[in-house]
Amino acid sequence: MTTNHTIRQGDVLCDPLSVTALAALARCTTTAIDRDPERGVILAAGERTGHHHRTHAANVTLERIETVDAEFAAIMARSGVTVAPGDQILRVNEPATVVHEEHAAHTLLPGVYLVTIAEEYVAPQVVRRVAD
Repeated sequence: MTTNHTIRQGDVLCDPLSVTALAALARCTTTAIDRDPERGVILAAGERTGHHHRTHAANVTLERIETVDAEFAAIMARSGVTVAPGDQILRVNEPATVVHEEHAAHTLLPGVYLVTIAEEYVAPQVVRRVAD
């Protein structure tokens, strides 16, 4: 499947950012995440299985959001997406395929995507990211 729309691959969600969101994203603080020489760009590590959501595309970069600009959070919230520090930004310059051993592959078109990991509620007032 090739798309510049929202994709979900298991517990990983990739939402394309609008032009308005991109302008507000520029006011967020991000840190680049290194590419693993053997596994490529890892969107979510498979802590339990060793299977990672990843892409080997050469023209993508991944960044971790350190601080969230209020306007960026508000823009995303209007789309039904909550943004938090630790979420990731995937910049795709050429089509890139996201793969995982247990899910269908998805090809993302060029653009900028917010990458979030599904959360699970384990007890009242306790939320954690899903561990793969």
